[in-house]
Amino acid sequence: MITSISERTWIDDTSAYSESDLIEVSGLSENEIQDLIENELIKLLINEQSEKTFPMQALITASNARRIRDDFELDQNGMVLAVALMRRIAELENEIISLQAKSGWHCL
Repeated sequence: MITSISERTWIDDTSAYSESDLIEVSGLSENEIQDLIENELIKLLINEQSEKTFPMQALITASNARRIRDDFELDQNGMVLAVALMRRIAELENEIISLQAKSGWHCL
């Protein structure tokens, strides 16, 4: 019998996370994180000590990016493109929901 031990991290919506936290939790490299930042897929915060920090949403986005990269065996550019397209799809879905709510029209 094999016993597996895993460690869980509680994600706090009000906290800021360091780049090393982001790398450790997501499983992405520093270069991949930088690419997500440059393509405005992850929001970078600068704290009072001029340190790079990231909001909780960045942890979620980076973890999803790593999962997409691994599941579809994508290179770094493919991963960034896939994350960007998924974000755009989510935005469009939210816009459709909003328009349906305003018009009173609902689709099954």
